[in-house]
Amino acid sequence: MDDQLQQVLERALGQGRATNAALDAVIADYARYHLALAVVGGLLTAALLVVVVWSVRRARRVPPREGRRWTLERVALVLLALGGGALAAMLAVVVAANIGTAAAPARGFEGAVASLGGAASGGHRAEVHGAYADWLRSGSAAMPDDVARAVAGRLDWQAPKAALTSLLLVLACAATAALLRRTVRVSRRSRPSLARSAGLLAGLAGSALVCTVLMLMVMGNSQAALAPVAITMFYG
Repeated sequence: MDDQLQQVLERALGQGRATNAALDAVIADYARYHLALAVVGGLLTAALLVVVVWSVRRARRVPPREGRRWTLERVALVLLALGGGALAAMLAVVVAANIGTAAAPARGFEGAVASLGGAASGGHRAEVHGAYADWLRSGSAAMPDDVARAVAGRLDWQAPKAALTSLLLVLACAATAALLRRTVRVSRRSRPSLARSAGLLAGLAGSALVCTVLMLMVMGNSQAALAPVAITMFYG
């Protein structure tokens, strides 16, 4: 295993950012990486909060049916509000942590360097590590061609993944909304059986889970596409 990049980084960090423009550029991109996640995550959190508020208000206006307050429509809306609220709270914690790292990236970067480790000799990651090590040794702000090629190679697949997962998220949200409308129609037309109610709620839960997974994928791919220099150094 070749750990020259970790050693070069630790030496450069010990000398200070002011003496190494290359290190300063990498840390600045590391800060943008976390800021990008905070921004994308913040937008998704805001969207979830809109869904939660809408669901709560809608649930309060659902009229009783046949003497029953907890109709299928109300249950679906309350579950949507609870799930959306829980996810929004978790994303808010992630957003806050990334805002803190973006504002003061040095400590987080040092921790990432400490866990960097080496790369198998002769592999692609080892080549990337070597290119970054040479750049950091030079101390130049200008990115060398081999580093630029590695960053471009990551963007070639990371940017399309960010766009694709964003599109899939929109489609999944539309499917969830369609399932919710169907659930409301069934609830208002008649008193559905327990089996049918459970099936509709399970469908909504599954669709919401798909949306959650896609949200996480959008966040991860977007931040790597918006700030690829540091992520390429760490992961190739």
